Amino acid sequence: VLPLASALASLFTFALNAVPFLVMYVVLERRAPPATALLAPVLIVLLLTLSAGVGMIIASVAAYFRDVQQVVPLLTTATLFLSPIFYPLESLPTALQPIVEFATPLGVVLPASKELLFLGQVPSLLPLLGYAFAATALFMAGWWLYGVASRGFSDVV
Repeated sequence: VLPLASALASLFTFALNAVPFLVMYVVLERRAPPATALLAPVLIVLLLTLSAGVGMIIASVAAYFRDVQQVVPLLTTATLFLSPIFYPLESLPTALQPIVEFATPLGVVLPASKELLFLGQVPSLLPLLGYAFAATALFMAGWWLYGVASRGFSDVV
């Protein structure tokens, strides 16, 4: 499955990019990352599962509807700016916080990774369990849809 191979290739690139990050962390903080950082691969697996599922869904639909390829970069950029990367989630009005946290793919993972990597705290498990359920459901839906759609790929490509 091509989208899954692409997601795994991105995981390799991420691992290579994590090495300089770790070195800079040790140099700037003058200490090793907290022990909770050992739980970071769990977050990476959750994000990889979600990304692979969404990738398979997009690949399945894009083979039949070529315009999807034009929309995906716009949605990716919008998701980036809606995710709490450039601002803390707490700076939003309380009514918007749950929407941003659960409607964006990074809304749960980013605060959890901040807690694990920088604050040395174990994040709340309830949002992570919900994220894991959603990621698994999207992965399974993407796997099924890609399997069904791939039968006709030779006719439309």
